[in-house]
Amino acid sequence: MAPRDGNRQPLYKWNLYGAHAASFLRSVYPYLQIKKEEAECALAFYDLIERNRATLHGSDGMTRLLSPSERMQRIDLWWKLRELKRAI
Repeated sequence: MAPRDGNRQPLYKWNLYGAHAASFLRSVYPYLQIKKEEAECALAFYDLIERNRATLHGSDGMTRLLSPSERMQRIDLWWKLRELKRAI
């Protein structure tokens, strides 16, 4: 909680990342109206990263680089999410 300044109300900030954020979004998704498309995009981005994570680490212990198409999918979703955040 941020300190109070004059007549201002206290400010609370709550951050979630990764699997915790995805779990929260999935639980509130049916109730969203204004931010539903933004939540869809964020969940698609998270699911893409998780899918790629499974294939990035081979059974030999080596890590492979993302393919150009995987990189483009991530970049496209990132831009879409950025635009949705600015739209409201």
